[in-house]
Amino acid sequence: MLTGTALWIALIPALGPIDRYGGAPTVADGAGIALKTEMVKIAIGKRDAAVEARYVFKNLTAKEIKTSLRLPLIATDSPLPPAANLFPEFRATWDNAPATWTLSAGPQVGGSEVFSYEKSYFIPVLLKPSATHVLRCSYRTSLGKADLARYVAYRTGGARSFEGRVERADLSYTYAPDTVFEILAFTPAWKWAWGTTGAYCMRQDFEPAEGETMSMVFYPADLR
Repeated sequence: MLTGTALWIALIPALGPIDRYGGAPTVADGAGIALKTEMVKIAIGKRDAAVEARYVFKNLTAKEIKTSLRLPLIATDSPLPPAANLFPEFRATWDNAPATWTLSAGPQVGGSEVFSYEKSYFIPVLLKPSATHVLRCSYRTSLGKADLARYVAYRTGGARSFEGRVERADLSYTYAPDTVFEILAFTPAWKWAWGTTGAYCMRQDFEPAEGETMSMVFYPADLR
């Protein structure tokens, strides 16, 4: 049973290197497009995490809209240069049909040993007049290092690029005793509920902050 609703924020370790993590889609011009709902499930494993996401969009206009949705791949102080980094097992569908996509690299910051950058998976889509459409995607992300702890990150700020507010977001983590020993914190300090096998948060009628990113910080089971 999920029991908690808050954690001691003062004990959050400083978040450190992470090879790759994802986030909500963005769009260059979100006029006339609403992100109505999003559902993100993150399953934490021993070495990485599996992400499954579902986004529901609404064309608010009486015209077709052709655009590209952008899914970020973000790296912080990673030994992997942009050309060598991608999401393992990346899959995407648009209205249950396989989606096409291209992967582009953004500018990198760093030297010859570690790099920080953001890449983009671009998915071209067509939104029919006044219609609702669904993007589903799945991929694997890295576990970040936070001193002796580990963390899983996901950028939620992408919803800011669409018109209006998000009606509802269902966000969850799942884990097992052989992967998570102790949860240290959730950020931001939303109304998370958690137990021995998972954590859940629901947000309603919101617009995320610029660059907003959620994370779960924990001690892995090998620290027992």
